Formats: sequence, C-alpha cells, structure tokens
Amino acid sequence: MPKLFVSLIFKYRKEERAWESFLPPETTHTPSLIDTIIIFDIPRKNYSFSEIKLKIAEFLSGITCPACLASQSFSCHAVYKKYYFNEQIEILRVRCKKCKATHAVIPSFSLPNTSIGTEEAEEYLLERKAGVSRKKAGKMLIKEGLSLSYLKTLDKLLSRCILHAKALFPDTGNSLLSGLNWLSSVLGPTNRPIYDMNVYCLRQGHNPVFCSRFNILEFKNRRAGKQSSHNLNPEQDFNRTIDSS
Repeated sequence: MPKLFVSLIFKYRKEERAWESFLPPETTHTPSLIDTIIIFDIPRKNYSFSEIKLKIAEFLSGITCPACLASQSFSCHAVYKKYYFNEQIEILRVRCKKCKATHAVIPSFSLPNTSIGTEEAEEYLLERKAGVSRKKAGKMLIKEGLSLSYLKTLDKLLSRCILHAKALFPDTGNSLLSGLNWLSSVLGPTNRPIYDMNVYCLRQGHNPVFCSRFNILEFKNRRAGKQSSHNLNPEQDFNRTIDSS
C-alpha cells in the first residue's frame, strides 16, 4: 500500500471527530455507524417519498447492494427526516436481505450529510474553480439563507472530500493534479462532479466521499473483482411525473 495512502488514512482516522465540525446541520436523526448510502438520480420535483416507499423494488431495480452486490434484495427498514435547505424531506432506509447491511436511499438532488443541494454545491465548486469569488460563486446558496462563513466552511468540506478521494484511489487519475482537476482526470469532463464521484465510489466498493463519514467509507463484504451496479444515468426511469405534493 503506498505510503501516501497510509499516512492520509491515518490522518483522517485521527481527525474523524474534527470532521463532524465541518458537517453543516442536516437532520433530526443521527445515523448509526453502519449506515451507508444508495444514490438514485431524481430531481426534487419528482421526489415522492410515499411512492418510492410503495414501489421500492421498482425504483431500485437497477441497483445492487453496495456491500455484497446482491440484486433485488432490498426491504424497507426505517424512515428518517433530513433537511434540504429549509425543507424537511423523508428518507427511506432499506436493508439488504442477504448481507443485512442498511442503506439510506438518498435522492441525487440532496447532498448527503448536509442540508444543501448537490446541484448548488456543484455549481459552487465549478465557479470557484473558475476563479469566481466566494460570495459570487455562492449566490444560490446565499439566496437560500446561508452565510459567507458557511461558504468558507463548505470550501473546507469539499476540499477535504476531494483529498480523501485521492487517498482512497491513489492509483487513479493524475496524482499531480488537485481539486476538481483531479476529479476530471478520474471521471472525464463532467458538469456533475459530486454526483459522478459519489457513484464512482459506490462502484468501487466505497461509500460516497461527498459527504460521508470517514469511518464507514469502505464496504467489507464485497466479492473480489466485482462492481456495484450504480447507473450513472438512471434518470430515464423517472421521466414520468410523480406527485410530490
């Protein structure tokens, strides 16, 4: 194992508690350490918790368990609420019938473990990469009531997530690059760097780096050489209008 990888992982384990201070307030529920994430691609206007719960097998039909790769093995396990900006949305947690791992089913529009939107965070990252000031880059977030000090914390959080991704995948991409440039060397050109990197992590056997807790990043039950089926573009499954009132 490369020395850089070992040293960074040691650093992250040492700073796990510090990591919590970088997470913006998110939910009235505190997930347990065994919680991991399944991400499915759906816009906010189409997100209906009641329909997802009712038709969970249909909605997750193309997704395998990230921990053991079993297909069509999910059952409803629990429900909790998280904030999406000032709105509370219900999140379904499912359990794999085969390996018993639990997974929070997170819609792609909501950035895990934060109260902000993935799209808004991605826009902020891309603007900052282009040299735009923090205030201007975060105009959509400020419009939602967030402060400049929050944006400073967000800068640190997103930078830390990318650094941790580099530690998880030391032989992937161009190690001489940093930030979004490194992400692009892994993913190719993308306007959805956070979503695409999270899906990439799931396919490689890791919980999404944006913005998962460090102590639950790696799945231990994976079969060697196998990849999780997390479609990068499953939006076609959600083209129909869903009542989200």
